[in-house]
Amino acid sequence: ELLETVLGVWSGLDALAQDMRGLLDQAVDPAAGAGSLADAVQSAQAERATALTALAQGWGAQAQALRDWLDAQVAAPGAHWDGRKLAPRHYTGWLQSVIDWAADPLEAELTLTDSARHRLSPEGLLEARKKGAPALAVPPGFEALQQLLADLAKLPALSTRLRLHAAARVLQRLAQLKRQQGTFGFADLLQRLDRALAGDNGAALCARIQAQYPVALIDEFQDTSPLQYRLFDRIYRTPANDPQAALLLIGDPKQSIYGFRGADIYSYLQARAATAGRHYVLGTNYRSTQTLVDAVNHWFGQAEARDGAGAFMFRSEAGNPLPFVAVQAQGRKEVFRDAGGAVPALQLQVELDPLQTAKRAQRGFAARCAEQIVQWLNDPEAGFAAPDQPLAR
Repeated sequence: ELLETVLGVWSGLDALAQDMRGLLDQAVDPAAGAGSLADAVQSAQAERATALTALAQGWGAQAQALRDWLDAQVAAPGAHWDGRKLAPRHYTGWLQSVIDWAADPLEAELTLTDSARHRLSPEGLLEARKKGAPALAVPPGFEALQQLLADLAKLPALSTRLRLHAAARVLQRLAQLKRQQGTFGFADLLQRLDRALAGDNGAALCARIQAQYPVALIDEFQDTSPLQYRLFDRIYRTPANDPQAALLLIGDPKQSIYGFRGADIYSYLQARAATAGRHYVLGTNYRSTQTLVDAVNHWFGQAEARDGAGAFMFRSEAGNPLPFVAVQAQGRKEVFRDAGGAVPALQLQVELDPLQTAKRAQRGFAARCAEQIVQWLNDPEAGFAAPDQPLAR
């Protein structure tokens, strides 16, 4: 039974090896490798079972009470509900799935579609009211249901515990082999320095490095991993802004695309908070056309202006640690055009099939991009041209 659980995470040795290649550059707590893999499975299963049992407590009766309330609302004379948005045939099944899950949370899985989750929220229910309907107090159980769904989503997956256990054990074995062979790599340099800076002689080592390198400049800082930033932060004490040293960080959160390589946007946010009041913006784009910069400013500006979490989805009541800042453009004389004339700076390709999967849609968009590039390559009139000058390809 335990083996079947493990094979659900890795289908075989090749899958395990491939997964480990992507994890070994991450910061893995050695304590995650304690015990055997079987111990890790049993411990994770027990913790998840305890959490699920606690979350399911009382939800059979509570979901039934919510269904009874909806039944009474819909059946009431002169009901002010839009039957197209709130129909018994829909919400009955949704809440029955909650009841079934609560009866056996260790075997059943609570799965609700996005539309079901929304409609069973206080906001979704009020949207289902007819225009001009009187004010209505929605039972607090619907808000509690949203919290239940959020809590379930936060439960760590069993696969996470097993992958961390495997990564910790593989790292331990690699360290042992490297010690035996007297070899080490770039990642080992970072980890050894991290341990040394945290050790008994860490303060002296920091002073020695800072004296040798009083100024450090990190370009593309958004691609920095948590370990890399921790090293620089320990040496240069980022919040202190020591006048005898300088740590200069240059980065653009919109270009944070190397998460698969250990980069972490939260390192960028941590550094941004530590350097509050000392931020400078490169306010002019010298590479792109005016139309392209205008399109990007408009796109992100619209997202930043609307209610909610902002353009980068980090805004909250506590503030916005990552605001969007519009820039100016130096502009270029060249204009990209094809047989149809000047090509717009930004074009949208929309997938209208609601049943399309993300993977299939991604393949479709990639094919469209490739097709467009081929068309431009085969178009003798496609290329960059300055006003009143021949086309340059």
